[in-house]
Amino acid sequence: MSQLLRYTPSLKPGLMIEDAEGKWAKYEVLAQLVAQVGALQQRLTAADERADVLETALKKISVRCVAYIEAEREMPEPSVEVCQTIAEAALKPAEGGGDE
Repeated sequence: MSQLLRYTPSLKPGLMIEDAEGKWAKYEVLAQLVAQVGALQQRLTAADERADVLETALKKISVRCVAYIEAEREMPEPSVEVCQTIAEAALKPAEGGGDE
């Protein structure tokens, strides 16, 4: 795709161009594909960031639970509720992230 990108800046609408694989297409079609790739890259970045947030949340739950286990203490009700809240937030589907 990077080879395709270097062709697009100097081209004008209506022209036929050859892509990196030797296939011919209208400039508009290739420009649209480049735009779609950019949009998909943004979605991938957002999903990656969400995965990082979820991993952090689950690590916090784990640390809190392990601390109580190692101290041989029962978790007070507020701590259980905090862990449940973190877990529920982590497991909630991302808005707008589903297949459309």
